Amino acid sequence: MKRLICATVSFIVAFSLSLGAAPWAFANSSYGYGGFGLSEALNENEALPAAEEKPAAIDEPSELAELPSNETEGTGEEASELIAQEGPEEGLFIRNFDNTPAPETLRSLIDPLTGREYEEGTVLVFFQGHPGMRTIETLLSTANSVNNQPLRLEDKEDGTTFIIAAVVPGSTVSAAVAELNGRSGVEFAQPNYIYRVLENAPVQVAAAQEIPVPEAAQGATAAEEAQGATAAEVAQGAPAPEAAQGLPVSKAEIQEIPVPETFPGKSASDEAATPEGTSVALMTNDPDIIIQGYLNRIGINKAWSLAHTDEQVTVAVLDTGITPAHSDLAANLKGTYNVRTGGAVTSDIDPNGHGTHVSGIVAARTGNGRGVASAGWNPGLFNIALFYRNANNEVVSNSAYISAGINYLLSKPLGYTQTVAKTHNIRVINMSLGGYGFVTDDSAMTAAINNATNAGILVVCAAGNQDSRLPQTASLPYPCIPSDYPNCLSVIALSSTDVRASWSNYGCDKNISAPGLDIYSTTHDGWYDYKSGTSMASPVVASVAALLFSVKPSATPLEIKSLIQNTATDLMTPGFDDFTGYGKIDAYAALKALRDIKLSVSGNLCVISSNLNQVKDVSKWNFSVVPGTGNASVDSAGRITSLAKGTVTIKATLKTDPSIMASVAYTTTSPVYLQYQAHSQTVGWMLPVKDGEMAGTMGRFLRLEALQLSLMNSSGYAGSIIYEAHVANIGWQGQKVINSSGADATYVTGPTAGTFGKAYAIESMKISLTGDLARNFDIYYRMHCSSVGWLNWASNGQPSGTLGLGFQGEAIQIRLVEKGTIVQDPNGGPTYCDGSVNGQKGDVSYNAMTHVENLGNIYVNNSFGQRVLGTQGHSLRMEALSLQLNGVAGSVSYQAHVQNKGWMNPVSNSALAGTTGQSLRVEAFCMTLGGGLEKNYDIYYRSHVQNVGWTGWAKNGTPTGSAGYSYRMEALQVVIVKKNTYAPGYVGLSFYQR
Repeated sequence: MKRLICATVSFIVAFSLSLGAAPWAFANSSYGYGGFGLSEALNENEALPAAEEKPAAIDEPSELAELPSNETEGTGEEASELIAQEGPEEGLFIRNFDNTPAPETLRSLIDPLTGREYEEGTVLVFFQGHPGMRTIETLLSTANSVNNQPLRLEDKEDGTTFIIAAVVPGSTVSAAVAELNGRSGVEFAQPNYIYRVLENAPVQVAAAQEIPVPEAAQGATAAEEAQGATAAEVAQGAPAPEAAQGLPVSKAEIQEIPVPETFPGKSASDEAATPEGTSVALMTNDPDIIIQGYLNRIGINKAWSLAHTDEQVTVAVLDTGITPAHSDLAANLKGTYNVRTGGAVTSDIDPNGHGTHVSGIVAARTGNGRGVASAGWNPGLFNIALFYRNANNEVVSNSAYISAGINYLLSKPLGYTQTVAKTHNIRVINMSLGGYGFVTDDSAMTAAINNATNAGILVVCAAGNQDSRLPQTASLPYPCIPSDYPNCLSVIALSSTDVRASWSNYGCDKNISAPGLDIYSTTHDGWYDYKSGTSMASPVVASVAALLFSVKPSATPLEIKSLIQNTATDLMTPGFDDFTGYGKIDAYAALKALRDIKLSVSGNLCVISSNLNQVKDVSKWNFSVVPGTGNASVDSAGRITSLAKGTVTIKATLKTDPSIMASVAYTTTSPVYLQYQAHSQTVGWMLPVKDGEMAGTMGRFLRLEALQLSLMNSSGYAGSIIYEAHVANIGWQGQKVINSSGADATYVTGPTAGTFGKAYAIESMKISLTGDLARNFDIYYRMHCSSVGWLNWASNGQPSGTLGLGFQGEAIQIRLVEKGTIVQDPNGGPTYCDGSVNGQKGDVSYNAMTHVENLGNIYVNNSFGQRVLGTQGHSLRMEALSLQLNGVAGSVSYQAHVQNKGWMNPVSNSALAGTTGQSLRVEAFCMTLGGGLEKNYDIYYRSHVQNVGWTGWAKNGTPTGSAGYSYRMEALQVVIVKKNTYAPGYVGLSFYQR
């Protein structure tokens, strides 16, 4: 069992209950996902806002900047071929089978002894070792309680094999579990437990069996018990919850419990009342933040002065789905995955909006001038849909789906060179779902959550709500999984007055509290609304956890969990109590405990950073020169002006909390200043800037047309500044020069680089120094280009910008710094994107053959990458490719995405990828090296695509080309270089998919 807990849950296989059952749909489902399982809560025709108030209808998901999913195009023949294979296969799929029952045909049952809810007719079976298909067939052939075929074996390299087996008619789940657990070769068997979303939905007590209230215990009065409060809770000062008249869901229905004037451990000044939302509303332009009062209550107004997540960390939301094109979610959405289909999440998969609402709490786009804000200030978002409607007409999920969803994050599907979690830096999982049961019940779930924790991911879970479907022996508090697992951070819901909501679960295994009443967030119809429940409290904590991981990426999940607990605001007794855990989450206190603020100077610019050198927003700080320490000045942006040689001490103080400060000693020199001025489309000459400030525009799609540099130099260092622009339709213009004797008292203005009045854009720049200036200073510069954004810093004559891609420059930053000052980010990407097709010489040669429409086979021999494979400018589709390496030990494997077929099987070493004689276009390729060659070499490749042109360079298995657009691939370039060699050129936008 110890091996099991650490095992990775593998592929999931479905078995047939009866030969007459309907097949399980592979790619699209008509079954709704959504709220709490009550049929009235799933009405897809519910009233929407008035037409003039509702945003434009969302029909299609937005085009996400994500790596490809496992979705397969074509007729499904490839899937059938995969089903026939045996042995390990990387990735994680839910496959369809003939005569396999859909989950919608199965009911939810409750074990009368344990109260545990499970799916009828199926059991989960884990096997020992690494058995093959026939071994499992043989092992189950003598079983009386389950079918042993048809079988589909999918397993992982660690040897874990996991199937869903159908219980034969006449037997029961409990009988099947008992029989299989006694068989040799079976690691363990368990029911496929049911889980539900934990939104606080209304409960019709009269229509259901009312849950009996236990007899008064430990001195509680009958009246107290009838109100849902235990004697122990009343003894600790907890107000009695509302009377059990059905769970309220709106402000009008909830009787608020008075909040104490001050909480333990808080001063009266700390608790001074302010209008909810006021403080955070001053920090961002999201219009509805004014009604997100819970953000102020968890200290976000101060926390944002210390840090923003800014998409550095991604939260995976495992829920009912998402509306991916929602205008307040799309910008932060890194990817989606539908566990049931193995493809992406579509816009119609979340009709009741639970997953979309939770996703908005986690990662609504902050600072975009619309809707709401997220506590973490723009964590990335990855959504996994794993709910379905069962035969009881309830929206549920199960052990298999949830385990599969977690383990998908830890897998490497087609197109990924590392796991999904590492690719998107997923450090937090939010699960606003749960079920009644003890932590020992669901071993499949235990293994998956432990896998996530071991991979550095914190799992945040809703603690659970009062629910009429609980077994009659259960009432608040009750054991709830997965929230009660030791590796999970379990979240209790608070009312608007920061006391536990009467319907919120609690207990000794619950950890932290967060606002969960009337939380305003995104909805599936593209709008916004209120929801309540521990489902809403959990994503508040998950968003804050992402913020903490962004400040300290090296932190472990248990460290972040401990940090959140230890910095929480006590609501009842000091420390832990059963009713609110460690108290209310305090984002500011957690960040403040995590911080290690440092002040340094780069060039003559102050840099505020944490212990991980993350640059902080200087606008949140006051800078000053410590009196008597030297002769200099410092402005509000942290720029130091030397007035004489010497040493000066600069101090930075946080505006919102003067107790947070840092200082640094700086050696001043005789001043050398560089000033520069941009001419932008429709704007004209803009004001001069200096010292790394932006010249030009960003986000307005205006071309940078001209640039003029000026130099003030009284340092005594003579020399020149030489600069040159590459202009669209002109090319490199020729060098412009500023000469300085080192004794100039005023700015020397150089000639203009670029053009104006001709509608030509500057695409690239080169700037260098000569003489004493070059010996004592470095010059750094970087450009912001359309379709690329900010490039990394180039220096001392290197080109910055793009060439041959048709991208216009929009802005530039220039810094003149003392020799040896490092400005360039070693992990910041390329300084220059060269899209010209002049060939990039590699280190390994190859022979290639392409089959092209109307031309047949075209051969290229002994190419090191200089040659274009296929055609360009002739509008002819490439139909097939073969590659053979020359003079090296190793292999090259390549895989084609073909019209009407999707991704075909990989081939290698001169085999043909694609088709001939079928008039089918190749649309995309993936390539990898093998046979040991991959240890020392990287393979880069890019494609020329209809309506796109040359894409960026892909590398080592990432796709290039397009899918879903019906664009033909016309040409390909392949370069094989030694490890750690720079990419041949621009590496973004290598694959276009929808």
